[in-house]
Amino acid sequence: VRIDKFEEGLKVFNETKNKILEIEHTLAEIRKVREKEEKELQLWHENLNLMKSKIEKVDRDIFSKI
Repeated sequence: VRIDKFEEGLKVFNETKNKILEIEHTLAEIRKVREKEEKELQLWHENLNLMKSKIEKVDRDIFSKI
């Protein structure tokens, strides 16, 4: 094996290894953002259901008697 081919192969290997680490980091960041968004959506859904429940109660208690 020629030294220059070995060094070239080592360079490609290290670049690939670094790209994999970069991709892993990016995926971890995306996962964090996605989890945060999911929590926010769940909170919005809960708040919407609470408001809906209150509206239905007002409708039942006040407007249905008219």
